[in-house]
Amino acid sequence: MRVAVAILVAMSLAMQARAQDVEACERAARESLPVVASGRAFLLERESHVVEHRLARDGCVAFLAFGSAGVRDVDLLAHTTSGDVIEEDVEPRAWGWVRACGDEGLVVAAVAHVHAGRGEVRVLAIDDGPERAPELGREVGACFARSAGRGRPLTDAGEAPAMRSLERAIDDADARAIGWRAVGAAARGWLDPGATELHRVAIDRAGCHRIDAIGGPDVRALSLVVIGADGREIARDDRRRRDASVVLCPGAAGSVVVQVQARAGTGAYALRHRVVEGEPLDEARVDPRASVESVELAATLRARGMTPRAIAWGLADGRGAQAFEVEAGAGCVAIAALRSRELEGGDLDVRVADAQGRLVGWDEGAPSVDRGPIPVVWSCADDARTLRVEVRAQDATGRFLLVTGAP
Repeated sequence: MRVAVAILVAMSLAMQARAQDVEACERAARESLPVVASGRAFLLERESHVVEHRLARDGCVAFLAFGSAGVRDVDLLAHTTSGDVIEEDVEPRAWGWVRACGDEGLVVAAVAHVHAGRGEVRVLAIDDGPERAPELGREVGACFARSAGRGRPLTDAGEAPAMRSLERAIDDADARAIGWRAVGAAARGWLDPGATELHRVAIDRAGCHRIDAIGGPDVRALSLVVIGADGREIARDDRRRRDASVVLCPGAAGSVVVQVQARAGTGAYALRHRVVEGEPLDEARVDPRASVESVELAATLRARGMTPRAIAWGLADGRGAQAFEVEAGAGCVAIAALRSRELEGGDLDVRVADAQGRLVGWDEGAPSVDRGPIPVVWSCADDARTLRVEVRAQDATGRFLLVTGAP
């Protein structure tokens, strides 16, 4: 009987902790955004919850969905009551953001779907919300940072959002390419199902370059292959997504052939060439991939008024986590793990706990063929503290560079 009571007490405390987590997230969102309606539900994996909102005037409404600590991946879909899809957010993270615009009286339904995990999910309707989600991760770390999850399989994705256009897709890709500068205008092309097009891209200097293939509204999946002057394959992205991206760091100028193939769907696409912009951290220069990621991370941090600092190189061997103690001052801190070239094709998980062992935040992304997002955990507190950071590898063995960012 005592054991049963203890289990019930533990479950109650765990539920309270999750409730406090999600309450803090909602408070942070409400302080920054004009919330006009909300809904909540406790969802198991692959369950959904719907919130409807009627436009009081001509204009737009945005929806923000987020989950408690047990929710690892939330998908969010906005559609009309007649079933027409307006916009969807199926990124592999624990929150989603969509926006719908229309005339007065339009009823928009927002569907929050738990793709991985279980827990409380909240959906907020934001009056005249912006097209893209504002930066909220700095205020409440674990709520709105990119966190654990896996992307929805392509076969489950449904039709492309009606509001997605090639021009908007290019703009979105440019906005995400922090730390990179576009070279010239984007090249355009058209692909039928299974068709392939070739482009020659001039590499006018040594260093690191990025090539993106960006799908239009009717393209469901692209593959991207880069071939060098000797006919050998240099880089590939075959993750079967609407957008594909590779990074190459040649030692000299020259040219490459880029092969773009439609793996699903048909229609227009764009090819964008970029060069890395900024200086890498000194500690990251010993590895080309870590060097590139340090530039990307530094640009992200500086946009938030933070300065990056390298802590130490570590080794992830796939058998266990490597732990570090990080001293953080009052305010917000970002903790990231930069991958070396050895870790291409694998993934790094980062978990951060406080001195009492309580989980502060985590970032556990899905492995990628070539490039996955940099794992970053955000933590904010009123006082200085010691944080315990654990870094673990999936499907690979190699070095990583632990980096922090602070004001």
